[in-house]
Amino acid sequence: MKKNLLIIYPFKFRNYDYERFEFNYLKKNFNIYIFDLIGVIYPHFIKAYKKENKIKNLYKINSLGEFKLSFLGLLNKKKKKKHSF
Repeated sequence: MKKNLLIIYPFKFRNYDYERFEFNYLKKNFNIYIFDLIGVIYPHFIKAYKKENKIKNLYKINSLGEFKLSFLGLLNKKKKKKHSF
């Protein structure tokens, strides 16, 4: 059974970051969930990143309420599958 790995990233999470942190190797042993918080912390920097990322399990968060709902939804989904988080 794979363990879950939660990444809370304060900037725009890019493909470069995915490669830099070597998530390709980690995803063999972990379910990876990435929360991109640039919309909460630095909303004026969103325009600087033109290209959209297509990374599996990347959650783009624009408010703390949205983060809470996404995180709790993820926890509830995992509890139904009987995984530990």
